[in-house]
Amino acid sequence: MERKLVIRQFYKEKIRTDFEYNICETFQEKFEIGCVIFTPEDTFKDEAINIQEFAIKALKEEVPAGILNAFKRHIWYAKRAASEIRVFKISINKVISFAICIHGYVDDGWDNSGDFIEIYDEQGELMGSKILGEEDWEKWRWIDRPILSNDFHSFAPPWLEEGIL
Repeated sequence: MERKLVIRQFYKEKIRTDFEYNICETFQEKFEIGCVIFTPEDTFKDEAINIQEFAIKALKEEVPAGILNAFKRHIWYAKRAASEIRVFKISINKVISFAICIHGYVDDGWDNSGDFIEIYDEQGELMGSKILGEEDWEKWRWIDRPILSNDFHSFAPPWLEEGIL
């Protein structure tokens, strides 16, 4: 439990002090281990992609199954609700953590405005997630579930493979 609190506190403070416009830009590039960006031109195309292969190719290193599954889920959503997704690997007091940051695409007619983060420990266990917005930092609360399709501002159908509806 203490490990979870340490990880959560690190990310809360990092976001509180460094978040400005795009959650993906809050963390240093040197910690980035994966990235995909889907613009409106990329979304809703009928082309079938193998999400497993696509996710593995987008990662610079192997990650625990829980993180790979979360990354695949967000690729599924971003393919339908244009977004930028970045995966970071950060050591916090010698404890490895992972953050999946999602920044929704906003442009003429596209409003997936939003910034989202899911944080994981070194085994790939979810430590918490957060939908970012105007925040009273004293009342900050982590969500104890992953970000789901209905959390996005644009339509993203549920990812049935994850089994979390």
